[in-house]
Amino acid sequence: MKPDQILAILRKDQRNHITAFHRSQTSRNALAHTAGITLNYHEPYYEGWAPALEMQESFIGAAELSQVMPHLVAEPWGNGIIGGVVYRLKESAQ
Repeated sequence: MKPDQILAILRKDQRNHITAFHRSQTSRNALAHTAGITLNYHEPYYEGWAPALEMQESFIGAAELSQVMPHLVAEPWGNGIIGGVVYRLKESAQ
């Protein structure tokens, strides 16, 4: 996905954001590690009758995230075992 496409999706709704997540990244003797980056967006088609489907997600790569990073604000969450960062558009980029 191109940077302008990602930014267009993020601009459509204030609930839209990017989430980078990890599990067992730094835990001692961890044999499993899960990580990923998703573009999360509100789907108005399902609003009101299918709440579980209102938020959709698409996986994106680290390279795609790095290309739009100058337009985003980072909100870290979690701890060393489970957590990540939620990225939202800066007000100046909306």
